[in-house]
Amino acid sequence: MLLFVLNLPVLTAGPSGAHSSDDPTVQVFSAEDLVASGVYHLSDLFWLADDWAVQSVDGYDWSASAGGLAPLQRADWLLVVDGQPVHLQALGRQHIDQLPLRVDDLTAVEVHTGPTWIAGRPALQGALHLKSRALDAGLGVYGQVTPGSEIGDPGPFEFTGEDDTNVDRKGPLLGATGTAAYGPAALRLGIKSDERHADNFIRPRVRTLCRSDCIFRGAPVMRQTSLHAETRLRTASTTHRVRAYDSQMDEQLFFESAGLEVPSTTRFRAVQGMGTVAVADRTSLDYEADLADHRLDRVADLPGFDAHEQAWGGRVALRHAQLGTAGAEVRWRDTAAPTLPNRRHRTSQVHVHTLPRLAAGWQQHLGLTLSETDGAVGFTAFTSARLRLREGHHTSITTSLDYRPPAASADLPGLLRDGLGVTGPTDRFDPGRVVVEASPARATRAVADLHHTVQASPHLRLSGTAGWRLFDGLLLTRTVAEPQPTNPGVRTRLTVTEGRGQVIRGGLRAEGSRVLRLQPRLFARYQHVIAADEAFTEAWEAQPAWQLGAALRVMPVERLTLFARVLYESRHRWPGYAEAATEAPSQFTDTLPPRWRVHLTAQKQFFRDHFRFSVSLRDVADKPIRYHPAGAPIDMGFFVSVQARW
Repeated sequence: MLLFVLNLPVLTAGPSGAHSSDDPTVQVFSAEDLVASGVYHLSDLFWLADDWAVQSVDGYDWSASAGGLAPLQRADWLLVVDGQPVHLQALGRQHIDQLPLRVDDLTAVEVHTGPTWIAGRPALQGALHLKSRALDAGLGVYGQVTPGSEIGDPGPFEFTGEDDTNVDRKGPLLGATGTAAYGPAALRLGIKSDERHADNFIRPRVRTLCRSDCIFRGAPVMRQTSLHAETRLRTASTTHRVRAYDSQMDEQLFFESAGLEVPSTTRFRAVQGMGTVAVADRTSLDYEADLADHRLDRVADLPGFDAHEQAWGGRVALRHAQLGTAGAEVRWRDTAAPTLPNRRHRTSQVHVHTLPRLAAGWQQHLGLTLSETDGAVGFTAFTSARLRLREGHHTSITTSLDYRPPAASADLPGLLRDGLGVTGPTDRFDPGRVVVEASPARATRAVADLHHTVQASPHLRLSGTAGWRLFDGLLLTRTVAEPQPTNPGVRTRLTVTEGRGQVIRGGLRAEGSRVLRLQPRLFARYQHVIAADEAFTEAWEAQPAWQLGAALRVMPVERLTLFARVLYESRHRWPGYAEAATEAPSQFTDTLPPRWRVHLTAQKQFFRDHFRFSVSLRDVADKPIRYHPAGAPIDMGFFVSVQARW
């Protein structure tokens, strides 16, 4: 596959610098890192992060989770943009590419794999913090153009027939952002448009429910069009920001309850406001307010998938430079669908967080959240001690406990438990059935992590992690799938049940700084399930026990960068698809063998860094593989990128 990518920033807000974190458990990627490693879409960030689980069904919508959680079951990590959470997760999914931002809008990305306290809240399942470009004085324009083609096609926009093996799947991706800043006020406006086409493997299942309304030039298409706008006002004692998102996607979402892809139109809209007002020398008042709207509209004749979810709320907090923060938050969530009674959940929370320095080498993070959801009380406790035992040796001990009702989290098992069903034309598919077992009154999660870092030399840092996870009362969906007799899909029996289990895990990482024009990174992670019931064990079998990774950045000469990323994942399974894999092995599989992923990028800068040219190869070592028993195969990709900056 040949994918030609043209990034053309006409006028930027200035060069981006490297970013670092004082927390060795947090990975930080600067804008320079993202460009050098060949990141083109937001979801490409997951392939740079260590110890994140990533899966896809259609090759376009990537589900991810931190710390090895099964992403197709739970995607509870927190997405934060410029210090404010974005409630992108809804209707059982969290598709980061639906965010109306592009990679060239970012100046840094922080990846929190373990439990953390971020944006004034606990994030016990990890977080991804995107930091956008600064709005410097004057006018600025930068953009991205991404046409794509497979090798041998007539051209990037000439699509071949549906039965041909060589069909365009990616592109074009278009985007542009303009900025203006004068005095205390600043404005940013951006647009993004993306297009991908269904893989041959999933196309027959898409056509089962799709007629002419999701076909483009003979092939089912996935499209996105999104806008974002932002305005900021800064004075001597206050800062205020208002941001708006609007993103619409035509997708082919695989729903296990239907047993095949459902052509759908999803729309995400949000309005956010936040600010800080100084009230004393070291004290300030922070505020946030937001409204997020998610709508899943049917394209096929499946009225049961007309789902709508709205979430809105606000937060105020008093922050002291030395004592910490104390704040209150209220959030409402409405969910509606033809097969689901209108449900409103309200969650009220009180957050308290402090970072006392108990000794010269000892800083203690303490966080507590008291919550109430629909009359049920819960709490979240978080503590992290950072110790400097001696020069070059740092230890962090993090523990957290989350105890709250299942209604506090929006996920697909919860929607199925509340009555979400599939109705549609029985002549085209058998929707299967859903069995809902008794729901737990509370869900409990406990985490304990030990992280030790050694600065072995000025150019080498070594670290090791040992962790333990406990899950009790976790809502899970168990699947039993068999092939449909009349179409390429499967007939499913879903059981919404309660899962319990424990996980022990350990990891090692070695990171080198730029010395002798080399910057290496190695990591290894192993996890194992213990004391678990059958439902929990099956959910975790879809994740590899072993992950081994390496990244190497080489600067052989001035302004030339070579980057390589290697990732090994051990064998994993989907037990619920064993029968389908036995009866239709050409369509389904219940076992994914061990695999290597190899990504390569070369980048050259010209004319005092005003121009950059890069070439990327992805999945070099693999034959086409499927990420899910019903998913599209992904094979090697070839990318070319050109950037200009003034």
